[in-house]
Amino acid sequence: TPALKPSSPTRRSPVRAGARPRSGRGRGDAELAAPAHRREGGERALARLRPATGTAALLDRVCDELAAGCGFGRVLLSRVTDGRWLPWMVNEAIVGEAWFGEWSARAIRLDDMLVESRLLGPDRPALVADTAADDVHPIIRAGASTSYVVAPITLAGHVVGFFHADRPDGGRPCDEADRDLLWSFAHGFARLYDRTALAERLRSHRLEVTELLEGAAGAIADIADAEVVLAADPDDAEPATRPPVAASRTGGRLGRLTPREHEVLDLIVAGARNSDIARRLVISEGTVKSHVKHVLAKLGAVNRAQAIAYCLGVRHDGTD
Repeated sequence: TPALKPSSPTRRSPVRAGARPRSGRGRGDAELAAPAHRREGGERALARLRPATGTAALLDRVCDELAAGCGFGRVLLSRVTDGRWLPWMVNEAIVGEAWFGEWSARAIRLDDMLVESRLLGPDRPALVADTAADDVHPIIRAGASTSYVVAPITLAGHVVGFFHADRPDGGRPCDEADRDLLWSFAHGFARLYDRTALAERLRSHRLEVTELLEGAAGAIADIADAEVVLAADPDDAEPATRPPVAASRTGGRLGRLTPREHEVLDLIVAGARNSDIARRLVISEGTVKSHVKHVLAKLGAVNRAQAIAYCLGVRHDGTD
């Protein structure tokens, strides 16, 4: 199964997992409008990711798009593999932070991440409202996160990773609206990743099938265009196993041939076409036709079949 995963866990930190956002009663218009605006930003971020041509391009851009679209300062995409949590992709704001370089090289036991380990079963997000309220994992201390939200990424019924997001350096604390926004984005991303991976596999299979069909078409064309070779033994048609004509008999009619005409005759006996002979001897097809005409004339043959029969007779009985 695949896997992804972000940064910012806790042990027994104040967590509100799966709770519904509070009703808007008593809150100002600006406060009510902000979550809706961020939801639209999340939808636009997913829309910008849809044209990605492959999973690598999708993963390369997702953290920056999520941060910009949903109003987070830092975003971490992580993987889950064999019960381990592996920090993986981050948005540009985290790239230069020393703590990420240190922790990205480690595989953290998921059992040590109490918030995240609870999210492997139920498909739900979590909000850690105050990381200072209790003991947290050292990676949280290293990243100086004061509050964060986390949402699992589920493919084929398995949690394969997480998105973590926060606002560092005194930014607005994460709340339930952020939690639900990240959860919605994680769902959309999982569907998009699954679709992109499927399209990638289909393109790969289509290329393999195309190459097979082109190879088969080439083989059929060779068979259809091949000249019929009269040979007393199948090995006589193989240049690698057949002794050269010039070595079989240098007297009589064969002795009249030039070295180049002997080469042309060897290839004729092997079943080569004019184009094959031209390619093998690095000469033009017009020159090949001229050599073939001279060979036939010197052997007293009216066509290639008679020339081949003559050569085979010489080779087998040693007489001319």
